[in-house]
Amino acid sequence: MREQLIRYLMGELDEDERRQVRALLRENPALQQELQRLRTCFAANQDQEEVPEPTPPRGLATRTAQFISDSDEFEIEQATERAGAMTSAGDPPAGVLGWSLADLSVAFGVMMAVSMLVFPAIRDSREGTRRTICANNLREMAQLLQTRAVTRGGFVPPVLPGETAGVYAARLIEEEVVTPEDLAPLLVCPGAPRAKDVRSNRMIVAIPTAFAIRNMSSAQLAQVTAQISPFYAYRLPYRINGSGNLHYLRDDRSPFSPIICDTAGDGENSMSPNHGGSILQVLCQDGHVRVLNTCILPEMSDDLFHNNMGKVSVGLGPLDAVLAPSDTVVPRDESDVPAGD
Repeated sequence: MREQLIRYLMGELDEDERRQVRALLRENPALQQELQRLRTCFAANQDQEEVPEPTPPRGLATRTAQFISDSDEFEIEQATERAGAMTSAGDPPAGVLGWSLADLSVAFGVMMAVSMLVFPAIRDSREGTRRTICANNLREMAQLLQTRAVTRGGFVPPVLPGETAGVYAARLIEEEVVTPEDLAPLLVCPGAPRAKDVRSNRMIVAIPTAFAIRNMSSAQLAQVTAQISPFYAYRLPYRINGSGNLHYLRDDRSPFSPIICDTAGDGENSMSPNHGGSILQVLCQDGHVRVLNTCILPEMSDDLFHNNMGKVSVGLGPLDAVLAPSDTVVPRDESDVPAGD
């Protein structure tokens, strides 16, 4: 069963197998503990400190070239003769092991060369693992959203006026589509800068229970959902022709309709800081994860993080997709729309 749990974490199971594993997890507390232990092992492996690439001393090449250019031909010939004499006579041993200075220099050079090859590979492997886990988290979210849509008239969780985009998670908990324990790890992108704080328990992703959510006031719900998932951005509703009515998203299983993605960057750079700021992983309604190197949706030339007026707010039509951070508030009417970033 451990192998099944590992494959479950790595996203290698098909839909039927994942459903069976989730059913077993709900009924077996021991399996839940084993799954949590495996998640902790994966996280611990990711938490190893990044190893910087070794670099030569600054200005080494310049100083060497300058030294050679400043030496006359006679000095160079003398140095060559001395080097040849030392080689023929053999370097004196250094230390009790009999290693010569030449031996140590060669060994150090080999170690430097190997480290320059190995360390980038380790870093790339770690980042690849984090991307895979993030994509699997998004696919798990897709299944939850699709399950919710079946029982809610085909709609994904709506973000009502005055609510924050993070209410997606609260809706899934409140309607008992998923438990807080199962949802919490899905809301963390392991490639995000702040994910390390989560793994080291310096940051806690607090997921309230269904009972607690049902008894919250609107203000309390907004405060909780604003902080519930800072790692992802969620699709907002849209208005048509400037009308005050909000239109909410149906689960149409479209491969081109984004629903959740890595969260946006700051005002100067909208590209997500997740995964080193180089890619954007986007979950579409059909359940597959697209990988983009820009925040522009290619099919419609649509900015995923801003509406057609350049604002982080509701869309201005059915084709104007806006995915906003969890603390983004949906305006109650047009007068509440922010002036810009």
